[in-house]
Amino acid sequence: MKVLVTSKSFGRTNPGAISRLKESGIELFWSDVSSPSPADIARQIPGADALIVGNDTVNRQVIDAADRLKLIHMNGTGLDGIDVSYASARGIYV
Repeated sequence: MKVLVTSKSFGRTNPGAISRLKESGIELFWSDVSSPSPADIARQIPGADALIVGNDTVNRQVIDAADRLKLIHMNGTGLDGIDVSYASARGIYV
């Protein structure tokens, strides 16, 4: 399983979370842009099974570019930046 991480804070307070995921065979890869736009995420998301976001926008452009996405995880609070209804319609858990 491949997971794209765009959240700047993921694993910062608990680095053990990253270790546990890797030990479980999950391949993590971080965004190549520090504050990615939807176009940046859309460019990087093909092949990812899951997405871990912070305050990033996950709109139709991102979801349409995702060819394997099954899960969007918000590392923080609130879902304002995620088009939850469109993701759900595409069978993606948020």
